Amino acid sequence: MYENIPDDHTAREGQQIGYYQWVPFILIAEALMFSLPCILWRLLNSQSGLNIQNVVAASCEARTIVDPHEREKVIDAISASVIDIIDLQDQQIKPHPSSSWMSRIKFNR
Repeated sequence: MYENIPDDHTAREGQQIGYYQWVPFILIAEALMFSLPCILWRLLNSQSGLNIQNVVAASCEARTIVDPHEREKVIDAISASVIDIIDLQDQQIKPHPSSSWMSRIKFNR
């Protein structure tokens, strides 16, 4: 740490630290570990039958409605659609043959 760096290239190669070569691989592994949950979430979200982005967007639009009765109707419609999707995942109800494989999994509440 306290030695001077030699000007000669051949002398410098003998003093180089070897673990710096692993830094890009470690950074790539970290990037994959952070991106894999997002990729997995998107894959499973598309198979669940419930589009979370649409539910959140509809909920945000419901907040902008001034009339309380109209807002209550919109909130009831959103909650009814979410409940319908959850009920589709019930194992007692025979799923439609064209439904996704995620709709056959029952989520415990």
